[in-house]
Formats: sequence, C-alpha cells, structure tokens
Amino acid sequence: MRRPSTVTTRVALVIGTLAALGAAGEIGLRIAHYYPLRHLHAQDWHESFLRTSEDPVLRYELTPGASGYGWGCEIEINGRGFRGGEVAHEAVAGTLRIAAIGDSVTFGNKLPAEHTYPAQLEAALNDNGYAAEVLNLGVGGYDLLQSLRFLERTGLALDPDVVVLGYCVNDIGTVSLSRTYIEAADEYASWIYRLRCAQWLRVKSDSIELIGDLAASNDPERFRLENAGFIADLDDDPITLAHMRDIENLVREFEIPAGHAHLPWYASAPHVGKLRASLERFARLAVEHGFRPLIVIIPVLGEAGLNVLYDRAYAMVEAEADHAGVEVITMRTTVRANRPSSLRVERNDFVHYNQAGNALIARRIGGWLVQQGLFER
Repeated sequence: MRRPSTVTTRVALVIGTLAALGAAGEIGLRIAHYYPLRHLHAQDWHESFLRTSEDPVLRYELTPGASGYGWGCEIEINGRGFRGGEVAHEAVAGTLRIAAIGDSVTFGNKLPAEHTYPAQLEAALNDNGYAAEVLNLGVGGYDLLQSLRFLERTGLALDPDVVVLGYCVNDIGTVSLSRTYIEAADEYASWIYRLRCAQWLRVKSDSIELIGDLAASNDPERFRLENAGFIADLDDDPITLAHMRDIENLVREFEIPAGHAHLPWYASAPHVGKLRASLERFARLAVEHGFRPLIVIIPVLGEAGLNVLYDRAYAMVEAEADHAGVEVITMRTTVRANRPSSLRVERNDFVHYNQAGNALIARRIGGWLVQQGLFER
C-alpha cells in the first residue's frame, strides 16, 4: 500500500485548515448576527423597489405599487411610482400642492415616511391652518438632472403649485450605480450567498468596485461624454470660471477624505456646466407649467474641517440658482447652529437627517411658503 506523498499531505492540511477557519468565521459572523443580505433574501428586494427605466436619463426608477422593507425603513411606493399613499390627479380645491424632488435625503432613507421633511412640512402647515398637500418625489441616488427629469415624467402631471428641490452637495455628479446593481443582483440569490463569509467577501468587493466605478464616472472627460447635451458652456462667464479656479486651488491645499470626493467636482467645468444647464431647465419648467420653484441646499452633517471648501460649493450653487432666476434657501447656518452630529439618522451617516433634522428643513420651507403669501386663508 502506497503512503501519501508529503505534498499530498501538505495540500490536505492546508485545505483542512482553510475549511476550519472558514467554518469558524461563519460561526463567528452568525453569532454576531452579521447578515447584510437579510432583506434581499427575505423578499425579492431589488425587483420590489427598483427597476430599470426606459428613460436614458433616469436609468432606474422606483417600482409602482411596491411595499416592504428597504433602505433602512418600511416603504410604500404608490401607483405613480413615488413614496407615499395614492394621490388624486387633482388637488382638493383651495389646497396648495407642493412637490418635493431630490435624492435619498428627500426620499427619507432610514426613516418612516411621516418623519421625512415633505411629510413634516405637510403636517405642520395643516396644523397651522394652511391647506397643503406635499408629494415626496425623492429617489435615492438621483442627481440634479434625474430629479428634474422625474418631475417632468411624473410630477408635472399632478399640476403642483410649488416645486421644492432638495439639493445635496453631491447632486452635481454621478453618485449612484443602482441600475448596475439591479442588473447584477440576481447573483445574490445563489445558494453560496446564504453563507455569511460569502456575503462578507461580496459586500467588501462590491464596495471597492463601486467606489472605483463612481470615481471613473466622475472623471471630467468621461463625465462630459456621458452627459453630452446636458452641459452648459461656461467659457463666456469669467466670474464662474474664477470661482472654479479658487476651489481648485483650495482642493490642492487640503487632503480630501474619500467621503468628501464630491468637492473637487465644483472645480470641474463639465460638472458645473451640468449644474447650470439643470437649474436653467428647472427655471424653464417653472415658467412653462406655472409653478413656483424653490431650491433648498441641504448640507452634509460633518464637514471634516473642510468648511471653507463647503462654503465655496454652497455659494456656487446659490450663484447658479440666482443666474437661473430660481429662489434658494441654504440650511448651512441653521444646521451648524444645531450641532450637525445631533441631526444624523445614524452616528456615522453624514448625509441623511433624522426626524429632528428633517423638521428643521420643513420649518424653513414652511416659513418661506407663508412669507410668499401662497395660501388662501
């Protein structure tokens, strides 16, 4: 009888050791209740809440009629494809209909619907005797142009009197690859992803790949090509070009953390050109469809000592809104005065606001609406 070779023995030992480590890791992750794909496995989440869009600008959209748990909260998508209950085609007579558009901050990731600023705005106005209906047309990951396109495709049919754009500082660039995720999500249904170790490896690799893909999508030249037709020419605007150079010089002075990679976009001509073209589009839509436009600049909730850069970015958005003839509210002073960390929905989430933070946003918008004399009393 032949004895196993030394090489065969070593290979078997290595395989056995790896298997033992894998089993130990699997047990440890289960004890720690690590299960990042829980809700994907509990229901067909990616098909329930997101679907690809036939519109090349939107690329993806919410699925009408979907409901369940996703993005850290219970979700109900109405038949028109946005968050909330069903909406009548026409508002009740004497009621001001307000459409809120924007990204996941407007949508209200990790919050029940009633804690979002659109819902709190409606409740506060009605409680104070102002007849108002506020529609939440926010979609996570949408940039400024996508938010406006969704307004065109869905919101304008509901004839809003006012459209509020909740602008976040990363809305100037590409921040979501949700369509790519939708197209690849079927892989998560494989039996291998019932293993926590496999989930850990996939989540880590997807995170690294996502960061790389987003960086590539926001390379100025690629961004220009992918957004051809939606970028305004800035060559005849020396003031904006000088503002961009100032930001570019400041960017060189700071070490920009990964979570603030959107700041250099304000020194990128394609990004700023798309910002201008989008805000001009917002102004045209307001004239054509007879609604009052308002931009609310919603700050990040942790500026990492980069306040001077953020101030320049917010100022550029204000200047571009003024250039387009759209009124703007900035929440910067209010948020900084209220300890930004206390307004986060989670301790390490610097983007999404909790109930109190959304209440601040709703209060500012409500004050503006009343000051404009838009209500019938």
